[in-house]
Amino acid sequence: MTKGDLSVPEKKGKTAVDILNAFGDAISKRIEPVTSLLCFASMVFVVMMVAVVVLDVFLRNIDAIVPGINELQTFLMVIVTFFSLAYVTIRKRHIAIDILLNKLNPANRSLITLILNVLTLVIMILMIGASVRYGMSKASTFTPLLRLPISLAAYAISFCTSINAIVLLAEVFKSLASAFDNFKNRLLIPIAVVVFVPLVIFASPVWLNWLNITKGQVGVLSLVLMLILVFASLPIAYSVAIAGFIGVSTLGSFEAAFNLLGSFLYTKTADYQLTVMPFFVLMSSLAAVSGISTDLFKSIKILLGKLPGSLAMATVIGGAAFGAVCGDSLATASAIGKVALPEMKRENYADTLAGGSVAVGGTLGSMIPPSMVFIIYALIVEESVGKLLMAGVGPGILITVLLCITIYILVKQNPKLATRGEATTVIEKIKGLRSSWGMLVLILLVLGGIYTGYLTPVEAGAFGALGAFVFSYFRKALNKENIKDALVDAAEICGVI
Repeated sequence: MTKGDLSVPEKKGKTAVDILNAFGDAISKRIEPVTSLLCFASMVFVVMMVAVVVLDVFLRNIDAIVPGINELQTFLMVIVTFFSLAYVTIRKRHIAIDILLNKLNPANRSLITLILNVLTLVIMILMIGASVRYGMSKASTFTPLLRLPISLAAYAISFCTSINAIVLLAEVFKSLASAFDNFKNRLLIPIAVVVFVPLVIFASPVWLNWLNITKGQVGVLSLVLMLILVFASLPIAYSVAIAGFIGVSTLGSFEAAFNLLGSFLYTKTADYQLTVMPFFVLMSSLAAVSGISTDLFKSIKILLGKLPGSLAMATVIGGAAFGAVCGDSLATASAIGKVALPEMKRENYADTLAGGSVAVGGTLGSMIPPSMVFIIYALIVEESVGKLLMAGVGPGILITVLLCITIYILVKQNPKLATRGEATTVIEKIKGLRSSWGMLVLILLVLGGIYTGYLTPVEAGAFGALGAFVFSYFRKALNKENIKDALVDAAEICGVI
């Protein structure tokens, strides 16, 4: 304001971006406690599921059983899966591929994100309606033994998907605000995107039928749509749901796709074999916090002694052994890498050998049972989980041996890659083995139980989780945070898958 200028400064009001962000933040703030509460309930149900399975195995030895255990476990599996769904969404823990999205400029990235959030919200609204209809159709249907109402599970699904839809609505507001901010002088672009893109995609069965395309072409187009959505960074679960819904609508009708969606949400999660996943994840999370990977690596290092490249070999063998209680490549590489990399760096190992041994050692986690990849594959193709898990033992051991031989040859040919380890006595080797007894017990409990046929994969997972808890407790490695994180991981894996 210049001297003598008596004009009042113009007050800057809230912009559309501010209002949309405020709406999104307000919704997120109010719905987050609900998602946390539902996830806590999901964690409690996971503990119940483990306890019921363990109790059933003990009762089996005295010719008694837990009545209707399969019905109870499948019912609880539905609850655990959908109770954790919104929690997974609000924390962005869904499996997605965001490599291409991150390469875009901010304006295009905000536009793509807006499209994906709107599409996800639309399919979630369809899930709500479909699960309500499915619940109404099963109003007088109960499980054979325990008489658990199927409609109750269906309504629980609709409630949880409604909570998830509210979380997604907040994301739509935020992404719309971001798009408005990046397209300040072209606001019609994000508005048109919100209206027309979902309309074009979900109305595609109508115009595809006008083209009289064949069933094979519908399948190819659905696959292409799914891949486009996946590489655009939409979570894989939602990408499959959208492509599948549109494909069925095109081949049949909207009514058929809507009914199938409602039944699919219940029938595909109410699967007794699926309960093995939270059990094994719980076991691996508890094993990781117990420091078992550190003991394992040190034991193998002592056993290998002064062999050339012994630390790299210990990393590979440790990855295979830790994979036997973990089942996940990333978790295996992370757990072993935290211990092995500093040790190899201290011993002046070449970065190529150190990093390579951690990378290949981590991959063994997806082959050595309990492998999450094998479990998911078995459920998809409807094969025996136990047979697939045991099928990975031989190849896993063979690959581990071949990798160790490869490391030995590489270091022999180029001694600069690694230094020799220290020689150890027989007594030191025995003492080293004693420090890894916890890992050996867990491996024998899980693999031995499955291989002998005494335990099913589900029962082996439950006993593995219990064994990891007991081992961590006696090592005084547990606290409230560790237990909470392990249970959250177990609940989240259900919501993610």
